[in-house]
Amino acid sequence: IKLLGRPLTAYARGERARTVGYLPQHPEVAWPLSLRELVALGRLPHGDSKAEPVAAAIDALGLQTLATRQVQTLSGGERMRAHLARLAAGEHRVLLIDEPTASLDPGYQLEVLDYLQRLTRAGAAALIVLHDLPLAARYCDALIVLAQGRVVAHGAASDLLDDALLARVFAVHGIRARLDGEE
Repeated sequence: IKLLGRPLTAYARGERARTVGYLPQHPEVAWPLSLRELVALGRLPHGDSKAEPVAAAIDALGLQTLATRQVQTLSGGERMRAHLARLAAGEHRVLLIDEPTASLDPGYQLEVLDYLQRLTRAGAAALIVLHDLPLAARYCDALIVLAQGRVVAHGAASDLLDDALLARVFAVHGIRARLDGEE
């Protein structure tokens, strides 16, 4: 496995932690932390708690009014956004994210994916697991479609998500609609 052109084994643990950020689908917080403290943990691999990236991540995900609240008191969607802010504060070059829109209402789903798209446009790489095909088609530059643990298709969404693939992989027959002028 290569990461940014180098074998993964060539990275020391600290360098790898600064380079790759990971967010599982169901992140947990075992301590009574405020949202700001949780987001500051994203700086841990850097050995600092710089206020600027922490504040920028909180602002970018619209969490300013929740910054002093205990994470355990937040809703599921607020917690997910807090964990995304933690990931963003780490300023990683590669992001591995599992279902970042889980527990989010449709408006926040779009905000989160808009934010992740901005990060990739600024130079980060993101590998995101999404089960929501319309969101994947709208936001992802390339898709990998899996069925029973195997890759069945990969490429641009416009080339992949046709009626035949949807029927074969997901056993569904879709209805196509236009969104912002795109199918």
